[in-house]
Amino acid sequence: MEFNKKSIITRTWVYDLIHRVIIPQGIIIGVVLGSWWLSILFGHGDQWHKVMTYKIVDQENLQVNLLKIIVVLCLWFLFSYLNQTLLRLLYRYNERKSPESAESRTAMAKNVLQVIVWGVWLLMTLSTLHISLEWLLAITGGLSTGVGFASKNIIENIFYGLSLMTGRIKVGEWIEVNGIMGKVNNISYTSTVIESIYGEIITFQNSQLFQNNYKNLSRNGGYVLAAVPFSVAYGSDLDEVKKMVTTAVTKLNHKWMDKSRPIASVVGELGDSGVNMKLFVWVIAPKRAHVVSDILHCIYDTLRKNNIEIPFPQRDVHMR
Repeated sequence: MEFNKKSIITRTWVYDLIHRVIIPQGIIIGVVLGSWWLSILFGHGDQWHKVMTYKIVDQENLQVNLLKIIVVLCLWFLFSYLNQTLLRLLYRYNERKSPESAESRTAMAKNVLQVIVWGVWLLMTLSTLHISLEWLLAITGGLSTGVGFASKNIIENIFYGLSLMTGRIKVGEWIEVNGIMGKVNNISYTSTVIESIYGEIITFQNSQLFQNNYKNLSRNGGYVLAAVPFSVAYGSDLDEVKKMVTTAVTKLNHKWMDKSRPIASVVGELGDSGVNMKLFVWVIAPKRAHVVSDILHCIYDTLRKNNIEIPFPQRDVHMR
C-alpha cells in the first residue's frame, strides 16, 4: 500500500479502519461463524471443530491449521492498517515541525517504521504457528553461505541505502548521475528513484550512485557554476570584451542566477579561428540550460552592438 501524503488522518482513519480492517476481518469471521452455526444446526459441530483444528502441517517446529491461518490473516489486515496510519501521523508531525523537509524526513523514517511494524507481525506469526527460533536460525545458518553470495548486491545496496538515508541525499533534492540530472522522488533501502528534467522516472540501484560519483546539486544553495563559452576575433581588445560582457550579463539580472556571487570572464584558449573565452556564472541547477541560452543571446547582442567580430572557421584552399 502506497503512502499518500495528501490524506489527512482525522478524515480518513475511521474509513480506513472500516475498509481495511473491520470489513475484511468481518467477512472472514462471518464465514467461520456461519459455517460453525450450520454445523451445529445439522449436528456436525464435532466435525467442524476437527476440520478447523486439523493440523495441515504437524512438525515439532511448525504447526499449521485453518484456525491459525485465519488468525495470521486477520493480523495482517490489522498491521497493514497500522502501518498506513502511522505513516500519515508521522508525515503530519513532520509537516507541522518543518513543512520544507517533511517529505525527506518521512521518507527516511518510512523504511524503519515498516520494519518495526511488520517485524512485530512476523514475531506474532512465528508464535502463532509455533515456529521455533532455534530451528529458524539453524536453517538460516545452513543457507547463509549460498544466500550470502546470491545476495551480495542486495546487501551492498542496503548498506549504501542506509548511508543515503542518513542525510547524504534528501527527497526533493537535485542530483546528477552519469550525466542525468533529476529530482529525487524516493529513497529506499535498495534503490533511489529520480525524475529527470525531461520528465522520465529513473530508478538507480543505490550502489550505482556511489560507483558513478553522483553529484548533489542542491547542497550549495541549489546553485551550480555554469561555464558559458564564446569567441571573439583576433585583434579584439580582450580586457574591453571581458568588461562589456560581464557588465551586460550582470544587467540582465536573470531570476535564475545567484546575484550574490560575482560573474567572471576569462580567456580559455587561443583557438584556430579566434580567441575562445568563458563566462562563469552561478545558476539554479535545473534551470542551467535556460540560463546559458539567455546569456549566450545577451553576449551575441552585446558583441554585435559593439562591432566586435565573432569568428567562425575559415579555410584557404590552394589549387595548382
